[in-house]
Amino acid sequence: MKVDYATMDLARQLMERQADGHLPAMRGMISSWGTLSDSDLGLILQRLKPINDAIVHEGDKVLGKIEEVYSLGSSNMKATLEAHLRADEAAYCEVQKVASEMGVQLPTYKDPRDSFSSLGAAEQTAPPFYGGGDPDLPVQAFQDGYRSGTFVREQPAQILDRIGETFSADRGLRETVDPQTFLVTPTGSLSEIENLRWSAGIVLGSVDWVFEQIFGFSLLDEVVYKPFAGDWNRVQQASEAWTHVGGALGAVSQNTTGMLPAMAEWTGRGSEAFLRAATVIAGADSSLASSAAGAVSVLISGLAILVKEISKAIGRTLETIANFLITKAAEAATPVAGWAVA
Repeated sequence: MKVDYATMDLARQLMERQADGHLPAMRGMISSWGTLSDSDLGLILQRLKPINDAIVHEGDKVLGKIEEVYSLGSSNMKATLEAHLRADEAAYCEVQKVASEMGVQLPTYKDPRDSFSSLGAAEQTAPPFYGGGDPDLPVQAFQDGYRSGTFVREQPAQILDRIGETFSADRGLRETVDPQTFLVTPTGSLSEIENLRWSAGIVLGSVDWVFEQIFGFSLLDEVVYKPFAGDWNRVQQASEAWTHVGGALGAVSQNTTGMLPAMAEWTGRGSEAFLRAATVIAGADSSLASSAAGAVSVLISGLAILVKEISKAIGRTLETIANFLITKAAEAATPVAGWAVA
């Protein structure tokens, strides 16, 4: 059996960081941004609120269970480490006692915990421009180009680092990715709100645009669309929140699998059980990130599309009414021809 106490303690710290920092942050994002109020859904879609509440509740419950798993893993690693250290100290004391009887004085037992180091910062963060909202085409083209260039520049170095870690005798344990860098504030899509304004026609759209420039908010959005159809942007933000949580959960999975090369230095039955458990947990995290969180995000995004379509239908109705009133006003303003048309 071979034990690397320093690496075991770093693994404990890494699991503790997931349990005490990253997963509570994910639960906070779901609670803050995933929960939709009655006003967010509007008068027409309020019946869907219990479904959204149930989704948020179940999501929080699942993340809570994952948090408990990492917390338990950290506690078990600490207990295992302390058990190994107690056994080593007891064995050393026995050897020291025998050596003393033989007239040989061994130095005092040195506790390895005195030289343990703290887990450093994560090596990677979320990609540049992650969660940057809905940019216009020139900005989006620049962002895509920057991401591509970053991939070309960094990918060879990352591959070489992986190869080096595989064959290195010193596979230091580090946190691979910072999951909380994925938990950016959802932005929604303001461009779609602008489109909803003009769905009411050029006349009402123009009046609403002027009103917003003067008073700082859209009259159509605040007085018509939101009360009846719901807040499209807010629902879209809820969808983005689930996407961000999925990204963060995927990062937690990477952090878990990232422990395995370093923990390969630890051999014995305990290490085999740990490696199996870590592999299963990492796989479960990855599956939840790609399937469950993604599915919920798509579902909420579908709800946002429904809100948008209802808003557009209301806008078209307002356009019809406005055109009717404009026609009647024109008829009334032209006494002879207007009356004849009427």
